[in-house]
Amino acid sequence: MEKGIKRGLIILMVIILGSAPFFTVWADSVSDKKNKLEDVKSNLKNAKESLRKTKEEKESIMHNIGELDSELEKVKGYLQDIESQLKTLEAEMNQKQEELELAEDEREIQYEAFKDRLKYMYMNKKVGYMQVLLHSKNFSDFLNRVDVISKIVEYDQKLMKNMKENEEKIKNQKQELKDKQGEVALVRKHQLGIKHSIEETMEEKEIALMELDEDELTWMKLIKEEEEISKQLEKEIIELTKRSKRVYSGEKFEWPLPGYYTLSSTYGGRVHPIYGKQEFHTGIDIPAPKGVGVLAAADGEVIASGYINGYGYTVIIDHGSGVSTLYAHNSQLVVSVGQVVKRGQVISKVGSTGNSTGNHSHFEVRINGNHTNPMQYFSK
Repeated sequence: MEKGIKRGLIILMVIILGSAPFFTVWADSVSDKKNKLEDVKSNLKNAKESLRKTKEEKESIMHNIGELDSELEKVKGYLQDIESQLKTLEAEMNQKQEELELAEDEREIQYEAFKDRLKYMYMNKKVGYMQVLLHSKNFSDFLNRVDVISKIVEYDQKLMKNMKENEEKIKNQKQELKDKQGEVALVRKHQLGIKHSIEETMEEKEIALMELDEDELTWMKLIKEEEEISKQLEKEIIELTKRSKRVYSGEKFEWPLPGYYTLSSTYGGRVHPIYGKQEFHTGIDIPAPKGVGVLAAADGEVIASGYINGYGYTVIIDHGSGVSTLYAHNSQLVVSVGQVVKRGQVISKVGSTGNSTGNHSHFEVRINGNHTNPMQYFSK
């Protein structure tokens, strides 16, 4: 919603700037166009900054999507391993179940055979253990029979014990497999939850990416429109300036603030003192107390004297041959449009109007409407 409002405001600004009528007075027309040009450049700068942020956000989201995709592939790999483990455990459990059933059947067979033998021996007393012993031919035979009977009883007991232990062992193994199967199932459930969460996040990121793609196209379109308007305004300013009959003498400029030669900002790249963003500073800033007189750098005609967005109270002087100077952030203006001024004449008073952090004079030199380094126009 906020992006939509900003976009609407910028579009509205473009429409306003593009459709504003020209002033009939030449000086006012140049001033108006310069004012509009600064507004357009400000909008253009904001649009480019928004485009940069949009691209950064896109890169960040694309990076996140890449990380999520890698994480999703890992989770899918984990799930494949888990499914394989579950299949193996299922097969082992089935095998243990079969072994358990066979052991139970074997125990039952042995147990039934043992019961049948006891029953037979009980029903047929002639062949009981005692009868077998009493029918020994001699003492040696008796001992042999005792040994055989003892071994039979011991074998039966041992067999029953082994079968019982084996059955218990199989039951324990089966329970262990069941417990392990439950643990693996929990891990699978957890991994499926992670997979679902990642897929949801990826879907949200992809939707956001689509929206940013649309925003990027919108900003690019607005930037193109702003650049076209800016070029058109610069062209019109140049054409209007060329109509001036005045010819620049070529002499070096007089310093606009005698006695104040320290610069707080030079011409070129800098970090904006208010917005904290990198920008190109189109002039020089000369700090001085409020109310100090600002002097015209050379003879010329005032083509702008009024409030300009960002610049505050501003004076622009046409020196002829496409050369003009600009004096901004004044607290007071003492000349008017169309007035002819002399080199060294007071044209305004130092102030801090517009986008300013303190009292100073912002001084620019323009050649056919384009800013240039002012320092080259002063005597060394």
